[in-house]
This record gives sequence, structure tokens and C-alpha cells, in this order.
Amino acid sequence: MNKKRFLLDGRISLLYLLFGGLWILLSDRLLAALVTDLDTLTRLQTYKGWAFVFASALLIFLLLQQEANRRRSAEQNLRESEERYRTLIESIPGVVYIADLDTPDESLFISPQVETLLGFPYSDWLADPKFWSKRLHPDDRERVLAHNKHCYATGEPFSEDYRLLARDGRVVWVHDQAVTIPDASGRRHLLQGVWIDITERKKTEDEQKYLLEVLDSSLNEIYLFDPHSLKFQYVNQGARRNLGYSLEQLKTMTPFDLKPAFTEATFRELIAPLLRHEQETLTFEADHRRADGSLYPVEVHLQLIERAGSEIFLAIILDITERKRTEDELRRHRDRLAELSRQLLEAQENERRVLGRELHDQFGQMLTALKLTLDMASQLSPDLAEKKLAAAQKLTDDLIARVSRISLDLRPPMLDDLGLAPALLWHVNRFHEQSGIQVRFTHQGIQGRRFTPEIETAAYRVVQEALTNAARYAEAKGIRLEVQADSGELRIEVEDDGRGFDPQAALEKNRGLNGMRERVLLTGGSFHIQSRPGEGTRLSIRLPLKEARL
Repeated sequence: MNKKRFLLDGRISLLYLLFGGLWILLSDRLLAALVTDLDTLTRLQTYKGWAFVFASALLIFLLLQQEANRRRSAEQNLRESEERYRTLIESIPGVVYIADLDTPDESLFISPQVETLLGFPYSDWLADPKFWSKRLHPDDRERVLAHNKHCYATGEPFSEDYRLLARDGRVVWVHDQAVTIPDASGRRHLLQGVWIDITERKKTEDEQKYLLEVLDSSLNEIYLFDPHSLKFQYVNQGARRNLGYSLEQLKTMTPFDLKPAFTEATFRELIAPLLRHEQETLTFEADHRRADGSLYPVEVHLQLIERAGSEIFLAIILDITERKRTEDELRRHRDRLAELSRQLLEAQENERRVLGRELHDQFGQMLTALKLTLDMASQLSPDLAEKKLAAAQKLTDDLIARVSRISLDLRPPMLDDLGLAPALLWHVNRFHEQSGIQVRFTHQGIQGRRFTPEIETAAYRVVQEALTNAARYAEAKGIRLEVQADSGELRIEVEDDGRGFDPQAALEKNRGLNGMRERVLLTGGSFHIQSRPGEGTRLSIRLPLKEARL
């Protein structure tokens, strides 16, 4: 500006010097040539001087008027330019500011939008050099000021997202983008930048981040895939953890890459009703293949989502391994219970058949013989009748013994009357008398105690069956029976030195072992067999206790 003013003043001075020189030279020669009278020449010289003054004044006026017009035009253009700039600045959806690099915190200019954005008037920002740094959110202040200082020192562009505190306490997120503006000498002089309000964008990003965190934390598998290419666009952490693939790997894959039962053609045929909008959802079961090649069953819930003119498939997949395992276990239990019921009915019929045969063949014959003996005694002489009555008495005693034995085999009364310990001791002694096999019976915590009828019955029947199996199938020479009880459970161990067997095969074929196991499981207990061919057998049983007092 000063240089232009200097050039203008120089141009006026040169014009004035040229005009004055020409005036003096030309006017003096002209007067000398035309006027010879000295008085007249003196008078004309005076008039010439006044004419020079008026002509000079007119020339200077015209030159200054021309310069004034030029300046007014320039000022008008400047005002119009400033007005356009202000209009542009005020129409920008952000806050424009200019700061002095010599005093970085001081704002030389800030656009009026700052009052709408933060609620503080324009004048507050210009009056307090520290006003901007005071409005920084405490959690962002250190980071932003450090970056700001670095950019001031190096001249690098400043770009940062941070939070400002509004007058009403609101937290406003802004994106601050600024560059340095050099002065005429090229030295960094000013920093000009703009704040863009990104509060809504940050809110949306936070909501999206929260939604992704929720999806990632879901134990179910969640997939998004393109309805045309079928490639996965998003797979949550639960699915990635279960499959053993990374997200980058899965984004190159499709649903039928995970489901070996499907080809691309069969999978597209499956989802066709969704694409044709004939169905809203699709549910089916399949197997998923992990990265290591292992398979696991899943239940797929698939739907097509339309938004903003685009479509995407959402698949929520449940790992039903446990459900399938439970269903298989329930099926096995049902099959086992059905088999047990069949065996129970068959055992009942066998017992009834044996009991009926014994009643018919033995008791019937004995009763017939007793009746015939008594009939004959009534027709004989007293001496012979006495012998017949003695024979009848012997038949009666034998009949009573047989009834007692059958009654004890069915259920010993002492189990109900005296409890588990006396019943087991009686059965061990009776078993030794019948089989000749020595049983080493030890017990702890059961003498003088009563338990619930189901526990006492289960324990007695298990021991009864175990001893019978050892004598009948194992060809054992010795048996160890140990029974212990505490406040929580009744433990029974039966170990023999017999020939042993394969437990799994035996459980599939031996009805007695199956009956023992089912009886134990029905009480909530545990049943375990250890045996190998040629190494004997060890049976371990745990029954939960609920004591019953007499």
C-alpha cells in the first residue's frame, strides 16, 4: 500500500515539474519575442505568474480528483469484496476463526456462528485470549493443546476432533481444521481455520460402536451377508470364536462355505423365497464346519433386511450342540427306560412263572400229600394214625420252611423292621451258607441308623444282585463288601476276585447290571464298574442320603 502511494506521489511531482518547466521556458520566450516595452513586459510577467498558479492548481485538482475517484472505486470494490467474504463466512456451516501465531491463544476474528454453536457472544472470544483453551473438555485439553503447540511451532496443518463446553453445559464435538497464512515476507503470521459441528456424527458413531459391541458380546452367532455375492460383510466375535476364523478370512467366504450340506445352487434355492418376499423369515438346522474341520449343529434364523434402497441378509445362528446332546441323552434314556420296563415286565412274569411253578409243583404236591395223609389217618387205627399224623406234621414243617424262604427271597422283613445293617448282615451270612463263598463285610456309619425306604431298598437290592452275579457269573472265591455312610451319601463297594468282563458289553446284555444301574440312577446316585477280563470286578455306588427316623 505504501509503495503504491509513493509511486502516485512521484507521478504527480513529475507532471508538475514538467508543466512548470515548459511554462517558464515557453512563456518567457514568447513574451520576449512579442513585447519590447519593459513596463508592459513586467506587467505581463505578473499576469503570467498568476496564470501559472491557476493552471497549476487546476492541474493538481484534476490529478487529485482522478486519484480520489480511483480510490473511491477501490474502496467500493473492497467493501463489496468484504461483504461477499462475510456473507460467505457466515454461510459456511461452521465457525471460521483467525489467530495470531505470535500469541497463539488470541483470536483476531471468529465468525458469528460461534454464538449459535456454543452460546457465547462474539465479543467474549475476542476479549479473553485464553477463552478457547478454557472451553476445551478436560479429557481432551492436554492432547489438543499439545497438538496445537506442535502445529504452531512447525507450521504443519492442524486437524483434530475434540470437545468444547457450551455455555449451557452441553458437550459439543467439533472437527478443527486450520492452516498457517504467511505475511508479505513469507513468515508464518496467521492461523486460519474452521470448526465443524460433528456432535451428531459422533453420537451416531457412538451408537454404532455400542451396537457393534452388543452384537460382538452376543453368545449367538450373528452374520450379515450380501444377497447377490453371498459374501459375509460382518461376523460377530461369538461366531469368529466358535469357528476359529478371523474377520478378514470370513469376509472372503459365504454361508455355504461353512455349511458342507449345501452347494451354492442349493443355498440360493433355499433363500429364494426371502428374495421374492414370499417369506419374512427362514428357520432351518444345519452343521457348521470350523477352521479345524470339526462340525457342530446350529439352528439358523435368516431374514432379508431392506434399508435405504439396499438389501442385506441377517442371520442369527444358535449353537445347538448342547440341545442335541440333551435330546440324544433323553432319547437314550427313553430307550433305556423302555428296555428296562420290558425287562421289568419280563422279570415279573418270570418270577410269577417260577412262583406259580413252585406253588403248583411243590406246594400243590405237598398240600395234596398232606390232605391224603390226613384222610388216611382218619380211617386207620390209632397206632397207624399216629404215624400218619407225624408224617403230616413233617410235611407241614417243610411247607412252612418253604413259604418262609420264598417270603425272604421276595423281601426280608428285617429290612423294614430293623434297617439296612441287620438286613445286609443276614443276607451275607445266608449267601455264604448257600454258595460257600467267603464275604468280608465291613461297614461304618450305618449301624443303628435308618434311611429313607427307597435308599434302603436300593442298597439292599444292589448288594443282593452284586453277590448273586459274583457267584453265578464271575466264579469268585472271595468277595469284599464295604458300606460307609456320612451325612451326605451312602457309599457301597463290592469287589470280587472272579474272572472279570468288559463293562460296556455287559451293560448292553446283562439285565441284572442294567437293573442295578437304573435303580441307582433313579435315586439320584452314581453307578460305576471297573473290570477287565481276568482281573476281577469292582462295583462303586454312591447314593444321596436323606435320613429317616423311626
